[in-house]
Amino acid sequence: MKKLYLLFFVAFFVFSAKAQRLTNDNIYTTYGNSSYIKNIAKMELVTESEYSKQIKTPVNYLKQVPVENYKNGIVLSLPCKDKVVRYVDDLVEGESYAQYRCIGMIEFLNVYLVEYVQWEASGYLMVDMTTGEEVFNFEEYPYISKDQNVIVTIKQDPYEVSANIAFYTIKDRVISEVVSDNFEYWVPYYKKAIFWGKNNNLYIPAVHINAYDSDKDLTQNCQYIKISIKR
Repeated sequence: MKKLYLLFFVAFFVFSAKAQRLTNDNIYTTYGNSSYIKNIAKMELVTESEYSKQIKTPVNYLKQVPVENYKNGIVLSLPCKDKVVRYVDDLVEGESYAQYRCIGMIEFLNVYLVEYVQWEASGYLMVDMTTGEEVFNFEEYPYISKDQNVIVTIKQDPYEVSANIAFYTIKDRVISEVVSDNFEYWVPYYKKAIFWGKNNNLYIPAVHINAYDSDKDLTQNCQYIKISIKR
């Protein structure tokens, strides 16, 4: 009887461990159209060794600037060619709450990148450095590919235990959304960096949703997803 109990315990442990691991099949599963994602991007699990090698030379087109260069108290002033754009913080708790900071500029797009937090929203604004107009509003940080043709944003859905990824294209400095979908079996692991490598692949640390809900140390359950955009 003890042997039977032990075998059952071992089998249950092995099954539970497998249920907390991602595979090259389930990383594609979405709540929407998984086949469409497969048509535009190849997703695969890679080793921690590959992730660690690529993170030594990450691609980053954001030219950071000291916050104090543009912000005086609660007023953020962005000097553009045609005008000065101003954003004013409202720090009173309530529906009008808003806070802004310029985290840098992306020179090939000719934009400032402004991070904002509002009462029920947050995100990143791209403000044209010539016209002063807002050219795009992202819900999450925009990761730009090495070839400057693709933007990807990633977040954990606030209402579902899942990862939301949005794909965008860049053509002649015009940004267009291609698709956005929620991935059913994993969430991003934010204690490690998401980045584009110089090999033009996007690397995402991730954990299976079962591991995420297990109250265990997520570092031990972290896996690495590589996304390659198909041409």
